[in-house]
This record gives sequence, C-alpha cells and structure tokens, in this order.
Amino acid sequence: MKASSIEFKLLRNQRGVSAVIIALLLVVLLGMAALAVDLGYLYVTRNELQNVADAAALAATRRLGEIYQAMPVNLQADYNLSNFPADRTDMENIAIEVAGMNKAAAASITILSADIEFGQWDFVNRSLTVTDDQPDAVRVKARKDETANNPVTTFFAKVFNINTMAVTATATAALSGQGETEEGELILPIGISYAWFTGGAWCDETIKFSPTKDPDACAGWNSFTFDPPNDAIVRKILEGNPDYISPPTTAGETVFNFIGGDLSQKTFEQLLLLYRDKGYDLKKGTGDAFEPAVTNDDGSPRTGALQEGDDGLTLTELTELTENLQDPKTGEPVYYPDDKNQEMEPRKRHVWYTHVVVYDWADCSNPNTAIKIVGYAPVRIETIYDAGNDGKMVYGQVTCDQISKDDTRGGGLYTGIKGSIPGLVQ
Repeated sequence: MKASSIEFKLLRNQRGVSAVIIALLLVVLLGMAALAVDLGYLYVTRNELQNVADAAALAATRRLGEIYQAMPVNLQADYNLSNFPADRTDMENIAIEVAGMNKAAAASITILSADIEFGQWDFVNRSLTVTDDQPDAVRVKARKDETANNPVTTFFAKVFNINTMAVTATATAALSGQGETEEGELILPIGISYAWFTGGAWCDETIKFSPTKDPDACAGWNSFTFDPPNDAIVRKILEGNPDYISPPTTAGETVFNFIGGDLSQKTFEQLLLLYRDKGYDLKKGTGDAFEPAVTNDDGSPRTGALQEGDDGLTLTELTELTENLQDPKTGEPVYYPDDKNQEMEPRKRHVWYTHVVVYDWADCSNPNTAIKIVGYAPVRIETIYDAGNDGKMVYGQVTCDQISKDDTRGGGLYTGIKGSIPGLVQ
C-alpha cells in the first residue's frame, strides 16, 4: 500500500475521534452552562426570597411590638396570643401584605399562614421556641416550590431533564433588649448596677434603690448628663423642669453622672409627688396582683392618687375600695406632702411602673462618678417613705418581659425591658 493511502486512512480515523471529542465537550459545556446560569439564577432568586422573608418578619414583629405598646404595662407579662386570635391574623396579614410588595424571579411572592410562626427567641442559643405565651419574635418562610409560588424554571438544565428547582428562605425578627431611649423618655433619675443582673435570679425581686449608700441597696441617683451632679439638679428633674429632661441615650455609649448618698427633704418630697402622679392606687386586698382601683374607659390604670369625685366615687366609697398606707415603724397613716396649699393627702397602697437605666458597675457599692449606661430596666416602685435617721427609703421590683412604651430599638443587653422596634436575628 502506498504511503499516501495509509496517511489518508489515519486522517479519516482521527476525524472520527475528533467528532466524538467535540460531542463530549459539548455535553460538558452545556453542563457548565447549566451550572453557571441555572445555579446563578437560583442563588439570585434565593437572595430575593431572603429579602422578602426579612421584610415580612420585620413587619410582623414590629406589629407585635405595637400590640404590646398598646397594653397597660401590668398586662404585658400575661399576654398569650392564643387568647387574641385577631392579633395573630393581623400580624399574619401584615407579613403577607409586605411580602406581596416584593418579587423573586420577577414574580410576586405569597406567604402562607402556615409559614409564619410566633415564639420566644433565645439570644444565647440562637434559636426560636414556638409558643403563644409572651411571644417576642416572628419567623417567616418565603418559598418558590410546589407548595407556593411555583419552583424556579431552569434554562440549560432541561438538557439533563431538570425543568424546575425549588428554593426557600427563612428569616426571624425579634424584640431584643432596649438599646436606646428618646429625649424625655426617662423620668426617674436613678439607675441600677449591672451587678444586680449577674448575681442570679432578679426577675420580680425586690430591690432597695435608696439610700444608695446602704449596703442593701444596688442603685444610684443620677443627674442624667447634667454637670456638676447634685441634689438640686435631681430635684429639678423630679419636678419635670423642661430644662432638665433626659437626653437621648444609647446603651454602651451614653455616660450619666451618678450621685451617692441620700436625698434632701425637699427632693424627697418632690419624689413623693411624682410617685403619686405617675402611679395609681390599688384595690384593697389584691395582694401582689396590683389591680388598679379605677381604670380608664380602655381598661388602662387611672394614674394619680384617687380623689373624691373620681368616676362619681364618694370619699366613703374610695375608703372602702382602697386602704391607707401606714408607717412601717409607727403604724400611723402617712401622707403625701402638701404641694398646692391643700390639706395633706392620705397615701393609699400605690404602685408606679417606670423604667430606669442600668449602669456599668461591678458590684452594688455606692456610685459617685460618671458611669456608662449599658441597658435599661423596667421597675415597679412600691414603697417610698422617710425613715428618719435611717434615710429616705425607696423600694421596688425589677420586672421582666416588658416592651418599651416608646418607639425604641432593641440591640442592648436584656435587663427586663425590650425595644418595640425589632431587628433580624436569623
């Protein structure tokens, strides 16, 4: 056989091999295209779904914060979603509505009610416990699959008989420890040492606020950021002087000026008047229930000490409804100071819900310096009286699971109060 004939046969065989190689390369290239285009599109869609889930979870949790804000403080801790189906529906509708305003894969997204869960968020273990009891978080799943919104349609993956791909995204938003206060939000110029919250159980435990030099106390008076701190400034704050209202604060940043010791008689009397006007009298014999003696039309407590004529009540009826407070040492009735040249006003069993700052202090020793604020605590002031040489006594309880009555962001340490504006936690 001639050499040219042999060479022609070899060339023809190589062309056949090349065709096979090209065919194989085409399959590989199609696979790479499917991987690059379809998976890329899948990830883009998932990111869009994540945005949908984030927005829906934040909107529903914000509504949850508003629901708490509308409640009397003493009822927040008893809130159970199972008793308020309309609230659940309201939050679900808000999540669904917000989700519908967004798109994924160029299509509007519908959130299923079954994909909206309520519960309590554990910031330590980073997990949600689904429960209707005092919920503080909402978890939302956004999906494009066979269950809702249809799976993502593929482009090149159809070559491999993959026509659609399912994708989901989940987000959880929660109300976290209050991280800031607005101007004028703080009323009582006192703070609690952070040591109180690191020494064991503190929820609903009685704390001694004053005198701050007392070894049993774990708190300190302050003049907010006004300098130099002194008793006169504290009195102006308690009076509600517009030049001495609390400034905006941020946990971990703002520094308050603390004052050790006790209050003067004039400042103490002003504290009593503030306590009278901001709190409310209690019904006789309610014990620890702290049920208000008189309520407003919406069921919230009637603040301020009860007066004859309130809601048509006579003095006799008021006496039957409430009971006078007695001096713990002498057993004699005690009175509010005469602030407007009127007769001395007898004090009833009384309670005042408010919140105060938590300051960065390693123990419960008497503070008397500028200290950074690390959080906020809801407190229930229950007992204020003058013990003579022993000082001006102020007792109360640090309560738990309260939501700020102001529109306040979370992000701070949890010391009993949470912000009403949520953040994403998962």
